[in-house]
Amino acid sequence: MMYMSADAALDEAGIAAVREFYAAMEPHSAGFYTNLHDDTVEKTWGNFGENYPRLVELKNKYDPTNLFRLNANIKPTVA
Repeated sequence: MMYMSADAALDEAGIAAVREFYAAMEPHSAGFYTNLHDDTVEKTWGNFGENYPRLVELKNKYDPTNLFRLNANIKPTVA
C-alpha cells in the first residue's frame, strides 16, 4: 500500500486514507510491513513469532549497541 500524488495539497487526505485502509486490513494479515516505523515489541514479536528469542540472542551477540534499528527493531537485552 502506498500513496503518491503530484499535488501536495492532497497528501494529508491521501496518507490518511492509506492508513485507514491498512488499519482495516491489519487484523486479516500475518505480521506487518517492517518499514512503517510504528512497530512495538509486541508487533515485532508477532512478525517473527517463535524465532524472536533466537533473534534477540543474535542481536545481543552481533549488534549489542543496536546500530541496526531502523526497521522492525529487535532490541538487544545486553547493556
